[in-house]
Amino acid sequence: MVSGPSPQADPRDRLRCFRNRPLGDGMWKRCERIERHGHLWGISGSGMGPMVMRSMGSGAWPSPRSFRGTHLHRIPRTCRSSCRMEFLALDFETATSQPDSPCELGIAIVRGGVVREVRSWLIKPRQWPYFSPYNIAVHGIRPQDVAQAPRWEGIWSEVADVLNGQTVVAHNAAFDMAVLRSTLVSHGLPFPTFQYFCSVSMARRMWPGHRSYGLKPMCDLHGIGLKHHRAGNDAEATAELVLRATDQRPSFDITQFLLDAKVKVGAFHPGGHRTPGGKVTSAA
Repeated sequence: MVSGPSPQADPRDRLRCFRNRPLGDGMWKRCERIERHGHLWGISGSGMGPMVMRSMGSGAWPSPRSFRGTHLHRIPRTCRSSCRMEFLALDFETATSQPDSPCELGIAIVRGGVVREVRSWLIKPRQWPYFSPYNIAVHGIRPQDVAQAPRWEGIWSEVADVLNGQTVVAHNAAFDMAVLRSTLVSHGLPFPTFQYFCSVSMARRMWPGHRSYGLKPMCDLHGIGLKHHRAGNDAEATAELVLRATDQRPSFDITQFLLDAKVKVGAFHPGGHRTPGGKVTSAA
């Protein structure tokens, strides 16, 4: 039987030996990573790395295949509750091919590494009652569904309060931010202030080599439930996808994660809009 580490032993031996079970170098490195970054999930204390690793399995000591680089997303979601991962996920559905025709907006609010709230608004677009048959086939929203819904200017004050000062993500952000920018311009409303990034670009960096980076394929890959093409559901699924990525690359907050993952960031501000690629447009 293998004995526990002696008081004079390398302090790392507390990881190399857990409950009198020896750990190989590969397992030890994974355990050490959890010990080092465990505070991001509310995990702390000597020996917690091996304990978390062991909890991933069914009670038996996990095999080396369990410790590949993507294993961190398997840590229970409740372990992330004390981290500082805060951001919003946003999704639009439109009535026509015109970007200033939003008929639904969904926002998922992430606080402490958990989706705390999902909000959605049906919107009566300025093109009402015309809806493109193609768009109806995509999201299932019809003119009669928004006949009593508020116009964009009726919800904008509430939405602006949610967005201002936040980090926002959208899946294929170029589309959603074009909808937001065009709708604000067509209604003569001021731009909010927030930074944003695209979860498609993030996914390409975090999980290279996949054929498709659409929201449904990515959700299927990571076991995220999705009722596709309704704004609230898409926003929540996008938020969960980002959380999977932050589990894999532990960071202090969302800003640090984006820097570490080398994900480009765009921004809205009262004077205009800058895309992640650096293109600048004015608010006029």
